[in-house]
Amino acid sequence: TSLAVWALNSDSELTYSADTGTTDANDASHRYGVEWNNHWVLGTHFLLDADLAWTHARFAIHNATAAAGDEIPNAVPLVALLRATARNFAGWTAALEGRYIGRYPAAQDGSVRAPSSFVTNLRIQRQVTSALTLSADVLNLLNVSYYDIVYAQDYRVSPTAPIEPNGTTVHPGEPRAVRLNVTMRF
Repeated sequence: TSLAVWALNSDSELTYSADTGTTDANDASHRYGVEWNNHWVLGTHFLLDADLAWTHARFAIHNATAAAGDEIPNAVPLVALLRATARNFAGWTAALEGRYIGRYPAAQDGSVRAPSSFVTNLRIQRQVTSALTLSADVLNLLNVSYYDIVYAQDYRVSPTAPIEPNGTTVHPGEPRAVRLNVTMRF
C-alpha cells in the first residue's frame, strides 16, 4: 500500500477552448489531493488492485478568468480503480477491472457538470510459450453509455440568433469492443 498527500500551485492553468479546439493559458491555480494505491498478492494465483485518487482543484482567485466561479473545468475530483486477477492457471490469466470517474465541473461556475462513469474491462490471456502470448480484451464489458469528456459550450443557431448558454459538447465513450492481441518476444 502507498499513500501520497500532495499540493500543487501553478502560475497558469491551461484549459481547453471548445471554440478553437486549442488550450488557453488562464490564471493561477491551487490543487491538492490524496492518492491511495493498493496491490495485494493473495497466494500464488490471485492479485487484487484497488486505487483511489481525490483532488481539489480551484483557480487561485475567484472570478479571475473573466468568468464567474473558481472551479477548473474538466478537473476530475475523484477516480477509482478495482482489478481482480487470477493468474498462472496452466498458462491462463484473467483480469476483471472496474474504473470509476466522478462528476466534474464542465463550467467554471459549476453550473454544468459532467456525469460520473463506471466502465468495466475483461482480459483473458494465454501464455503459449515463453515468447508467444495470446490475449483477448473485452472493453466496456457491460456496454454502458458514458462520456469520455464533456465541455461546456454556449451555442448560437445562426450568427444573429441569441446565445443559448450552458450547452455541452461531448465525446461519447466507446461501446463494447473486443480486441485480440498476439505478442511475440524475440
